[in-house]
Amino acid sequence: MRTGTAKRTAVVWVENRGLQCCGDPFSVGAQVEWFLLPAGARDRAWMGEILDRGTAEGVTHLQEHHAGSEEPVAVAGTVRRIRVVRCRYAEVSGSVPRSLRPVPDTTELAEAPSAHGWESSPEGVQVAGYLVDLETAH
Repeated sequence: MRTGTAKRTAVVWVENRGLQCCGDPFSVGAQVEWFLLPAGARDRAWMGEILDRGTAEGVTHLQEHHAGSEEPVAVAGTVRRIRVVRCRYAEVSGSVPRSLRPVPDTTELAEAPSAHGWESSPEGVQVAGYLVDLETAH
């Protein structure tokens, strides 16, 4: 009888600023160990400002570089897919200090073989983050 470890795929939001600040570049097929938090309703609500509702609802975890009120859990896995998330931002009228928000209906998702935090974008478009399919052993 053959026994194996069940594989599970998490869809992880990796914030661009976090990757630039404290992360390591990664690529499809890479073995990684990341600190993850489960994505909750509040997380999906702000992601819904960037992603369409269905895509935001599919995010299961957030990669975390700085401990907050919740302690992230170390998770090892294999990167199976990377999508670069780009969108336009506009200044929130009257905000002090100056605040930017994603512009609705400007998001683009593009498949990528790797991510390093400094991907180029067309004029006026910025990388917001990455959606990463991470295959884990549990």
